Amino acid sequence: MLQVIGHRGFKAKYPENTLLCYEKAHEAGSEVIETDLQLTKDGKIVMNHDINTERVWDQNVVIGETNLDELLLLKSKINPEIRITTFKDALQWLKEHPTMKFMLDIKPTNDKVLLIKAILEMRAVVDDLDFWRQRLMFGLWQLDWYKYGVTTATLKGFKIVAILPFTAMATKFVEYSKSLSDDNYKLHGVSLHFINSWKPDFKKTVLPYLQENNLAVYLWTVNSEIDIKYISSMTITGIIVDDPVASVSIRDEYIRKAVPFVPPIFNSSEGFRLYLRLRVFEVAERILSSRWATVPVFHDITLLKVTVLLLRRIHFI
Repeated sequence: MLQVIGHRGFKAKYPENTLLCYEKAHEAGSEVIETDLQLTKDGKIVMNHDINTERVWDQNVVIGETNLDELLLLKSKINPEIRITTFKDALQWLKEHPTMKFMLDIKPTNDKVLLIKAILEMRAVVDDLDFWRQRLMFGLWQLDWYKYGVTTATLKGFKIVAILPFTAMATKFVEYSKSLSDDNYKLHGVSLHFINSWKPDFKKTVLPYLQENNLAVYLWTVNSEIDIKYISSMTITGIIVDDPVASVSIRDEYIRKAVPFVPPIFNSSEGFRLYLRLRVFEVAERILSSRWATVPVFHDITLLKVTVLLLRRIHFI
């Protein structure tokens, strides 16, 4: 059955990447929680999506330039009683919930030493890496992080997931994994932006390629009813969602009715919306994949930066 993975916990209703958010995702039926790691100035790990605290917390500081004791003074904008969660606190919560797993989203803006620090903090909670290998997946955005994890042996035995905005990036991860010929570092899966699943080649070539290589396939961030039903009609491992309650309900209803999925026609409002967002996504992919993406167009502003900001504004990322 399609797994429903809580995006930063139960992000739709509770302060993201906090113990409360994890608990509510667990109660809602999530089997896995995707959660984000950031490294502090003094080498500690906290759970936060952004490199700064402006969006979620009551003061704006850059996490990598701030010590942990200062970060622990911040208050959630949603609930002032809630403080930022440390990785150790998250691990302790996971230890106390034996049916749950974490997919760790390792942001490439961190220093790679974060991987080593993460292992040390795991061992401080339970000094048994085999225990954590059953409970944690490492989500990596860039191939050089994968290579670093192999070189330092920090990823040995852990499930490794490539988190990718576009399908074209998957091949490098897959081929590198195969070149290792070592099951200790085998790529476990690929987590793709869900709009990739609507591209014409996804069912015909991309999904078969990933499945032929025995890879789990995850899609993020899936929140609309039509997307959940569409993805439920395919052989996908899991979806990362903001509202696990609504998503579980839609998934279960679709499975219970066992009605084949029929895509909306183009001249319907839903069909046009799907077509439009796919075209926007494809334009963004071409821009971000071009050799001009990182060339400044005005001061330090690049096409990459502008495109990412636009995608965030329209909730694509």
